[in-house]
Amino acid sequence: MFFLFCGACSGPQKIQVAESGPVTPKPAVAQSHARSDPANPRAYYYFILSQLQLREGKLEEGTGSLKEAIKYDPKEPSLHVQLARLYVFTGSLNEAVEECKLALAHDPHSLSAYLLLGGIYTSLKKTKLAIESYQKAIEMDPTNRESYLYISSLYSDTKEYEKAIQALESFLMIEPNSSMGLYSLGRIYAEKKSYQKASEYFLKSLAVEPNEIAVLMDLGIIYEILNEPEKAIEAYKRILSLDPDNKRRETGWVRSSSKRKNWMRP
Repeated sequence: MFFLFCGACSGPQKIQVAESGPVTPKPAVAQSHARSDPANPRAYYYFILSQLQLREGKLEEGTGSLKEAIKYDPKEPSLHVQLARLYVFTGSLNEAVEECKLALAHDPHSLSAYLLLGGIYTSLKKTKLAIESYQKAIEMDPTNRESYLYISSLYSDTKEYEKAIQALESFLMIEPNSSMGLYSLGRIYAEKKSYQKASEYFLKSLAVEPNEIAVLMDLGIIYEILNEPEKAIEAYKRILSLDPDNKRRETGWVRSSSKRKNWMRP
């Protein structure tokens, strides 16, 4: 939960990226995503006070000051988004949703509210609402890379693979040399049983980041499925050269066995 909060504070979250879907985040900033300071002087005072209190680790006091700021400027969307982030941090996700909705009621183009909502709904397993939130974020800012990553992961979870692929292809148009984006696309193709395409994207990912053990592991699995044992052995030898002490061997092999069974399942 702390991870979600931190991601929300700096931008969209890498939130809840499931092991089976694309991984990562870190959200970009659009003008509507930038924080605007309250116009009301007293609201601004309490807002600044809340920031100082939060920096000192005084969560309860900081939350109280932020609520005071909202009393003096209830229509300022950034204040509601800030309070929503605090609610996320404390695990009060339903309250966080309501604050995001209030922010959007006053500013229907608040990118930060949609991004935060997407993360919260993902945590609450409300996939449809999470997808709708990220779709809105993309409408607000078609260059926001993280929105494509998050929504592709959600589409993958619901086995809407073509939509997941389309989202990742849009992401790669913005950031074509993203090893993570290429890797994520390869995993979607693996889940689709398009093993040759999966291997192509794993190799493209490794061309950018040659020492990514997770990618090498998945590439080895794909080669096993494709009945190319020599290539699989080569990938696994590469892993051993990168991790000679085999610190991650047991965990990696267990995960690879699970993936192999999942990707080969009819």
